[in-house]
Amino acid sequence: MADKPRDPVLDSVWLAERRPSSAQGSPLSREAIVTAAVEALDADGLAALSMRRLATRLGVAPMSLYWHVPTKDAVLELALDETFGELGTPDLDRPWTEEMRLLMRQVRMLFHRHPWLPQVQGRYPNIGPNAVALTESVFTVLRGTGLSMVEASRAGSTVISFVVGFATSEVRWAEETTGTAQPDQAWVTAIVERYRDRFPLFAAQFDIPELWEADTRFDYGLDRVIAGVETRTGQPPR
Repeated sequence: MADKPRDPVLDSVWLAERRPSSAQGSPLSREAIVTAAVEALDADGLAALSMRRLATRLGVAPMSLYWHVPTKDAVLELALDETFGELGTPDLDRPWTEEMRLLMRQVRMLFHRHPWLPQVQGRYPNIGPNAVALTESVFTVLRGTGLSMVEASRAGSTVISFVVGFATSEVRWAEETTGTAQPDQAWVTAIVERYRDRFPLFAAQFDIPELWEADTRFDYGLDRVIAGVETRTGQPPR
């Protein structure tokens, strides 16, 4: 009989019972493993991470890791949530539009600090405490505008989807090209020469340098998404 396919939610490390520490006073813990994993991922990338290399980084035997984390997938799921712990909490004394912008800019910068995130985000359910805290923060800001829970959930999903999609694209592009979010000039020249006659409007955008300023493009898109949400709140635009 064939094995059942893995259920990514039911197999989540966050829904499993956590084992107690292996030995009192032992320096090895799940927290230490996760911290080392994030450091290794930041330094060497996702492809280089293995349980053996992680154990070497911690100065322990590979098998000792498995008392605290059952699989490499569990390590990655924990590492993903660990990064979300870097985000701040909302200041409800600010206008909600300003607070949402600040929070979403933090999310974007998170992806730049940890460029392996685009390869992991969406692979595991975001049900760790730090990811849920982000969702709670977004809902808190949006519910404060008078939106219903349904509207707040849909609006929050829309805003986060834009930010994660934008950040994923620019981080992956930077990895594959010059290390920046802006296109290489030689690449631009080749594209323009190929398409200027056939697709003049497409080619024309490459003649406008400010269109390729990543911060400006991000802020423009985020502002448009927030403005759309604002039309549902009944509050005057800010």
